[in-house]
Amino acid sequence: MGTECPICGDSPIHDQTCPASCGSLEGILPSDVERGSRTFGFDWSNGFVAPFLGIDHETAKDALIAAEVSSDDNVVDLGCGDGRVCLAACTLGASSATGFDLDEDLIQKANEFADEMSIAGERRPNFVVKDLFTVDLNEYSVICMFLLPNTMDRLVPKLIAAAQVTNKCRRIISFGWKIPGLGEPAACCRGRADRDSTATERWFLYTQDQIEAERKIE
Repeated sequence: MGTECPICGDSPIHDQTCPASCGSLEGILPSDVERGSRTFGFDWSNGFVAPFLGIDHETAKDALIAAEVSSDDNVVDLGCGDGRVCLAACTLGASSATGFDLDEDLIQKANEFADEMSIAGERRPNFVVKDLFTVDLNEYSVICMFLLPNTMDRLVPKLIAAAQVTNKCRRIISFGWKIPGLGEPAACCRGRADRDSTATERWFLYTQDQIEAERKIE
C-alpha cells in the first residue's frame, strides 16, 4: 500500500488510516468502523463497493462540458451518491440524467436536491436505489462513475460492450481514477497528471472512437 490516501491524497497513512480522516482504508471492515466514517474497502455482503466522497462541483461540470453533454444525451451516474453529477448534467441541458446508488439516505438527499431544481424550473434528474452492476448501460450516451479501480474492473466488459453499440455517441467519464483496461483517456482534468490533483478533482474522459481504437490495437 502506498503512503498516500487513495481517496484524498493526504499522507502519510498510519495503521491503514487516512491522516485527514476522510476514511479508513482497505482491510478494515465497515462493521468495525464508527458510524459516519467512510470506509475504503468493499462491503460485498451488502452490495456496497465504494465509499461516498463528494466530487467537487466544478470538477463535475468541467468533465461534462469536456464530454460535450447536450440535449441529445441521456446521462447515467453509477454510484451517484448525493446526485451532484446528474444535477450538473441537467443544468448543462442533458435530455435526462439518472443516478443509481444502494445508499437509501444518499438517494433521498439526491431526490431532495432534484425537487429543488424542479421547483426552480429546471429539468429534474431521477435517482433510484439500485445495484449499479445491474444497470443496462446501452440506454445512455454518457456514462459517469466515481468508483474504486477494483470496482471498475468488474464494469469494464459492460463498458466495452456499450461502446460497441453504434446508435449512440458513447462517452464515459471516470472521476478519481483511470479505468483499467480502456487505455489512455481521450481527455483528462485540465491536462494535469494524477499526482497534481486529488481524487475529487480528477476526471478522465473516454470516447467511443478512442475505445474502439484501443481494442483494434490489442
